[in-house]
Parts: sequence; structure tokens; C-alpha cells
Amino acid sequence: MSVGAPRGEWRRRRLAGKYWGSSRQRHQQVNGLRPLEREHDVDVRRLSLAVPVVLLVVLLAGCGESTPPSSHRVTSPSWGSSTTSTPPPPKVPLETGPATSTVPPEITGFVVESVTFISTDLGWVLGTVGCLPSPSCAPVLLRTDDSGRIWTRIGAPIDDRVSEVRFADAEDGWVWATDSIGEDLWSTHDGGSLWERPQLPGVPPGGSVSDLEAARGMVHATFNGPPGEIASSPVQEDDWQLSPTTLTVGAGPFPSEQIVLQESVGWIVEVDRTAGGGARLYDGGWVPWSPPCLQAGGPLMLAASGPADLVAVCQIGLWTGRAQLVRSYFSDDGGSRFQASVTSLPSSSFGPIASPALDTVVMGESDGNLIATFDRGATWTVVYHDSPTAGAWKYLGFTTSSQGVAIDGIGTLFITFNGGHDWAPVNLPPVEQQSAVIVP
Repeated sequence: MSVGAPRGEWRRRRLAGKYWGSSRQRHQQVNGLRPLEREHDVDVRRLSLAVPVVLLVVLLAGCGESTPPSSHRVTSPSWGSSTTSTPPPPKVPLETGPATSTVPPEITGFVVESVTFISTDLGWVLGTVGCLPSPSCAPVLLRTDDSGRIWTRIGAPIDDRVSEVRFADAEDGWVWATDSIGEDLWSTHDGGSLWERPQLPGVPPGGSVSDLEAARGMVHATFNGPPGEIASSPVQEDDWQLSPTTLTVGAGPFPSEQIVLQESVGWIVEVDRTAGGGARLYDGGWVPWSPPCLQAGGPLMLAASGPADLVAVCQIGLWTGRAQLVRSYFSDDGGSRFQASVTSLPSSSFGPIASPALDTVVMGESDGNLIATFDRGATWTVVYHDSPTAGAWKYLGFTTSSQGVAIDGIGTLFITFNGGHDWAPVNLPPVEQQSAVIVP
């Protein structure tokens, strides 16, 4: 399942890759010796043969590929030291447009925008390096094979607009720009060496990607309308097919959808100021579904810990003038019926949620705290105090019932190994930045 999405939520033309690191050099030493006629010349002959042989060995010892620059292999101090072999040089696609600058911009820090894990060990983060004087920065994609202790930079499409990443497995992944045009959806089927923009038949021109998740060998994406569209494809190829089910879009100016997948089932909710249309993945296809809080006058967030265990957190009264509060709702039958929690929360508590286990919900508040309930919403506890200047949390998700990640408002990555009770920042060292290329 995808981290940054609840458990089970796992699962676009080609660009040539080029490698960092020196090319292999070939050295040859050719020597010729005249025949020796006198016996006492034997020692001289041996010496003259030995010298070029030694030179040849020295020259060949310097041949071969150099190790990749140290900036492409970064260690997270949070987890301590770890001994690993030097990773292969990362691959980057050829530039497809004019570079914004021929001088490498100044590095001012790595900001995490999105994260995805497909196991407790294997994950990726997508972010940017703040750079001056260039107003745009190419995306940076890092991969870890050991739960975030060591990070290696891999290739990413040179598109300064992308901000989200998901992988279904070690080879098949996607990056996209939320609420941007469909051209900003990219896919890879070789672990990030090559990226392509897939064909999206049936999606209206200019339809913007809102969300994307993958599980059980299929990837699903939503595109803003009106109406909202749903498309699906096998993860190993780009064969996108439009669903006949569409999503009703509200009256607000910023429609968006959220996809939640859990094994072979899933849910979609459309939010435009208030909760709108919904859909449910049933028997391999999307069918209409009525989400909770349709009359609550505010937005909602969904999370699932199992195929039947769904939770919704609704911000009530935000656009209706009623008393504003936040309340959680739990379903044990896959979203057919919901039961409200006993305790409500202040309106400022609303934010992204994740559910690692039955009766457990972790939520990012707009004031910087992470709060959690472990008793189906009866009580809530602050599990991490973030700086108020960090702003609202961007993302929360669990890979297993114990391991999850979160991203705060200033792009810091956090991780938990005990089901959300305790959280620690993952300190990513500075990453070398490339000049961005604006993709037409």
C-alpha cells in the first residue's frame, strides 16, 4: 500500500536517460623489442620487458568508472550510520525544452512535497531544492531501500510543476501535478530511468489530475471536471480506460477528489468547499456511492484500515454559518452506514487523516500538531507538537499498522514505527540541484 495513502493504496513518450559519472577509458600499451643475440644481454632483456609491464599495470589500475558524486547518495542522520554498497549512478532524462539557467542555482534546502512507500523498507520522496536566482526548480526524486536511513537520487521528469509521487512496485510509478493539466502526468515502468506522458483517451482537454493511487495491479486517477472523471490502467503499462461513472462537482472554485484504496476495494469523494459526489470500487469497476456529511456544510477526509473499515472526518458548518466543529464517523461495512463519534473537536483540528488500525485515526491539525484517537474518536491526544509556523500538515499515510509517514506544512518528512503514538523527523541532507526545464 502507498504511504501517504492508507494501507493498500499502492499500486507517462519515453525520454532517453543519461548517466552521471566518468566514462570508461581504454588504455593500451604496445611495446616492441629487438631480438637479443648475446647471452649477457638476458638481464637487460628482462629489465626492458619488466618496465612496460609495470607501466601497463599502473595505467590499467586507473581505468574504470568512477563512483557517483557523493551528493547523489545521502544519509538521514535520524537513523544513525549504516554501511551499504555504493549505489549505481542515477539516470536523468534528456532535456525537452530550453533550460532556464546555464549556471547551477544556489542550493537553499530540500523540501519534501510527496512520499510513497510500498513496503516497510522501499519508498520514495519527491521534492524540490529551493534555488536562486532561478524562479523554477526541477523536481528531485529520492529512493530508500532501508526505511529512510539511506537515500539515493534517481531520475525524474524535468517538469517543474510535478508535486506528487506514487509507486505500485519497484518498477512502476507515477508523478503528477495536482490540479494541473493532464499533460503533467508522467509514468515510469523501469524504476525511474525513463519517464513518459501517457495517452488519456476520453479525458477532456485540459482536464486536471486531482489524485492517483494504485493497488492490486491497477492504478486509478481522477480528473477535475465538471463532471469529475475516473480513469484506470494496469500498473505495468499505460492503457488508461475511462469509467462510465462520473463525479458531481460542487459550486466552489477549487474542486478536488480523494482516492482511498484498500486491497480490491476503494472509495472516491469529491470536495469543492463541501462534500460532493462519490464512487466506490466494486468488482473491478467504479460505481456511484454516497459519502457521509453531504449536508454538513464543509469538507471531509477519508481513510481506511481494511476493506470494510472506513473512517470519515468532517468539518461541519464551515460554509453554512452553523457552529463549526470537527467530528469523526466510522463504518464497519465498507461505507454503507456510518456512526458518529462521541467527541467533537474544534474546527481548527481539521486536516489530512490516516487510519493504521481499527478504531485508530491520526490527523494533522492546521495549527501544526498531530493528534490521534485510539478509541474510535472518544478521546484525542496530541502525539507530536510541531512548530506553529510549520502551518497545516500536507499528508499522512500508513504502510502497515505500525509504520507510517507524514509531511508538515514546510516540507519536513516524519515517520512513526509504533502506529502513530510517536513521530520523528527524517533529516534529509542537502541535495545537488539541476537547472529546471519548463515543459511546454
